[in-house]
Amino acid sequence: MKKLFMLPALAILFAGCSSPLPENKIIDNNVYNIEDDRSFLLVRIQFENAFNDVFNYSESTITELVTDPQLHIDKDNYRIIYSQMDPRFAVMEKCFKDGSIKIEQSSDDFRIHSSTEEVKNCILSKSNEPINDSAITLLNRTDLFNQLKNTPPLREKINSYKADGIISIKEYTDIVQTIYSIGAAKKEQKVKDVIKNL
Repeated sequence: MKKLFMLPALAILFAGCSSPLPENKIIDNNVYNIEDDRSFLLVRIQFENAFNDVFNYSESTITELVTDPQLHIDKDNYRIIYSQMDPRFAVMEKCFKDGSIKIEQSSDDFRIHSSTEEVKNCILSKSNEPINDSAITLLNRTDLFNQLKNTPPLREKINSYKADGIISIKEYTDIVQTIYSIGAAKKEQKVKDVIKNL
């Protein structure tokens, strides 16, 4: 009977002596290549989802442009071109490099430590900075952009945005979304015309 009373006491004793679980560690963002390292896939997904929420942005927007035949994309350079043209990567790099967004490391993965509000505030702030030159150069090479750049809604935006000699990431995001919307509407109309003429 005494042994039965001893068991709970021993369990409490050993539980009290065991070491606490390690806390997640906040990492130095500049030590890692967050935009490319596979270990940070969850971090990138979390960030991209926040960007998509802020700008009502769809991934298919940039995919349509990156796969343009004029860019001569192959499997070796697809990722490079994609990251240069996708506005999410431009903002991501800025937010992570200056430490505006904190990342934590647990035993099995990395994830964003900052709150959703902090992430979205950084996205809004950094998106006012200029887009990189390579994004504009690549966009200007695409057939889709050149076919649509003089359609009134797009031309008005481009003229307004370039008036100060700088196109911000936010403005670039709006341009590529407008290209995608106009292109999608034209495709839909073509299908309707084909059906009508059957």
